Amino acid sequence: MNTAGVFTLGGGKVKESELIEKVHSAVYHQCRYRGYAAPVDVLVDIGVLPRQKYEDWRFGKVQYLEVVCTCNLKKLSFIMK
Repeated sequence: MNTAGVFTLGGGKVKESELIEKVHSAVYHQCRYRGYAAPVDVLVDIGVLPRQKYEDWRFGKVQYLEVVCTCNLKKLSFIMK
């Protein structure tokens, strides 16, 4: 089975193209609503970063944001690109 271009997010498998669509949609909606898009909000919108874990990081309960994301650093890097 060829799994190239497939990511696992939130317990389910997502194709690279679907992930790109999710990211673009999140950025678009944030720009329309606020006039800018924040990376952490994109991560929350696409389901990579649980809202409560983000709040824990904001208030210093978690040292690194990457620790509470539901994907590895390679996938985070792909999302941020």
